[in-house]
Amino acid sequence: MIPISHHTAKPSAGGADPNRTAMDSALKLLSFRARSEGELSDRLGQKGFSAEVVASVLARLRELELINDKSLARDLIEVQRRGGRGDHRIRRELIKRGVSGGEVTEAMAEHAENESDRAWDCLQKRASRVKGLDRDRAYRRLHGYLIRQGFGIDETSRALRRFFSGEPEEGAEP
Repeated sequence: MIPISHHTAKPSAGGADPNRTAMDSALKLLSFRARSEGELSDRLGQKGFSAEVVASVLARLRELELINDKSLARDLIEVQRRGGRGDHRIRRELIKRGVSGGEVTEAMAEHAENESDRAWDCLQKRASRVKGLDRDRAYRRLHGYLIRQGFGIDETSRALRRFFSGEPEEGAEP
């Protein structure tokens, strides 16, 4: 583990090397969670570091393999999918976290899964909460839930149609 100084980093700290101060700030940010280059660039810029200092620090962090947007995207996709999130929501989260659109598309393609199956699994887990409700209210609640989880309208409609038609779960014996 790389030691991190615990003082508050200020870019104009009386003659201190701005590269060192920016690196300390970046390492402190990375000690909490993995971050994208875009996130680190924004945060260091907010702290008042020049674009040249930020670029230098990001280059050094890439060289040390402490930041890697592709790896971050892959990890986040895996965690979010295990958590029952749909691809639309995962894509928004990655872009919000500063991962470039190209890297998001590439990572999503690498980890292509059947989103309809994931929507079905997510709906199955949620279905117990709508027992006892009339069909229309249950449909609206489950539809809204799947959309909020980031599933597309097609996957959501397919899963709901399957659920309310009483079709058996795929792979189940008749």
